[in-house]
Amino acid sequence: MMLRHVILCLSLAASSAWAELREGLVLIVNRNVPESMELARHYCMLRDLPEDRICALDLPEGESISRGDFDKRLRDPLLAWLRANRWVEQVRRNPRRVRDHESEWTTVSSRLRVLCSFYGVPVRIEDTRPWVVEKIQNRLNHSPQRDEAAVDSELTLLLHGAYDIRGRFANPYYGQLRWETSGSQNLFLVLATRLDGPDPDAVRRMMDGALEAETYGLLGRMFFDLRAPHQDEYQVGDYWLGEAVSRFDREGYDCIVERSDSLYGTQFPMDSAALYWGWYTEQVTGPFTRTGFAFRPGALAYHNHSANAKVLRTRAEYWTGPLLGAGAAASWGAVGEPFLGTTPHLHILADRLCRGLSFAESTYLALPALSWQITVVGDPLYRPFALSLDEQISKLEEAGRPEVEWAWLRRMNLLVRDGRLHGALAYGRDRLRVRDSGVVREKMGELLALNDLAEDALPHFDRAVELAAGPDTAVRVGLRYLRLLRAMGRAEKAQEVEARLRERWNDSPYLALLQPAQPPSAP
Repeated sequence: MMLRHVILCLSLAASSAWAELREGLVLIVNRNVPESMELARHYCMLRDLPEDRICALDLPEGESISRGDFDKRLRDPLLAWLRANRWVEQVRRNPRRVRDHESEWTTVSSRLRVLCSFYGVPVRIEDTRPWVVEKIQNRLNHSPQRDEAAVDSELTLLLHGAYDIRGRFANPYYGQLRWETSGSQNLFLVLATRLDGPDPDAVRRMMDGALEAETYGLLGRMFFDLRAPHQDEYQVGDYWLGEAVSRFDREGYDCIVERSDSLYGTQFPMDSAALYWGWYTEQVTGPFTRTGFAFRPGALAYHNHSANAKVLRTRAEYWTGPLLGAGAAASWGAVGEPFLGTTPHLHILADRLCRGLSFAESTYLALPALSWQITVVGDPLYRPFALSLDEQISKLEEAGRPEVEWAWLRRMNLLVRDGRLHGALAYGRDRLRVRDSGVVREKMGELLALNDLAEDALPHFDRAVELAAGPDTAVRVGLRYLRLLRAMGRAEKAQEVEARLRERWNDSPYLALLQPAQPPSAP
């Protein structure tokens, strides 16, 4: 009873914080890019926001903006708009104390909580150093005192007053449980994200997918790609990922983890992916480059690399753009070398999401540095874990949506975690009377096989293969089925199952994955 009370209190607190964010949200568009305004209006329609929240600025059309243009064409006009529309109250500073690139204004009060820039607003502020000096220093040590930055990260300090633009600004809310109200402790920090990506269609899908997932809960499997164990300064990155796996596992999700030096291959059957977090290579590879690959609505996707968001409006280069182009609703990345320690700490990010906080709040609570390199891309209000599991199941069942099978899977996993295997199997059998689900069938087969009930597992795997809607799922489940059959000495049945797979999906490249399931050839 006490645990339920605590969970309820946390849920109510998250809902209250979300309402504050929504009321304090302003949208930024580039008036020189027509799609920018169109997408902002679509967002207002989805979130039931008045269009007077939109601030249209005269900005360059590319992804980069000079520091001078950021000051004169973005920061200063935005502050003027905020003052004119009574979002903030500011007083002018003594001009003799205003240094280069500093704002002339001091904030007295503010109701601004969140800024969301839209497709067309520049992503990266260029370094003020001469090009040759920048190149030399970056080659030597990535120059931690450089003043290039992600536009989003710089905008978090829009109301803060005077600060040194060189290097990074320590985030006072890093690791906290919530982002404090603007003005708390005399800090006027802003959550700054963007709805941006390869093209307007991708951005529209990001918005729609986030709202769908928020309405019914995040559904699908979670995939993680760790480095092989290395005793070096980067092993902390694997620690973050490992802790994130444990956190999502506690929410009942099926978590698939790649722990070798290899990345997920192009033909890896990454089906029904609701989340992908991994590292470490510069250019996108693996399933995400495959024609037809698509994340589930609302998916969170991230591949850590120093240049993962060096170019954002692309489907083919680096990582952040291609992941969004493949259907992810939210991601984040570095526009320049951030150093591992100042990228989002994924174990914190995972925990804050699971507590029901918004995407914007969760990401910035996991970021140690502001005025730095990370761009945060996604609906700032998106709450993938807004619903409890009971609420998720109820809403999906009432709506008659077949995706309820993913919520049933979570329930089964949580029962197993609680040491209630028989309860999980009973729940699965009961749900199969309601709807014949390949997801539930596969989990039934897995649980039975792991508990020395292989004979009982076989019909569930067999039916799961038949129910598979695509070759990726069919081959992935088929591999598990074939290995079980061969371990039981059922070679003839295994040949029959493999023949069925090859006949039904005869033109699929996934069939190459069946080769490892073959028994070794005779010497």
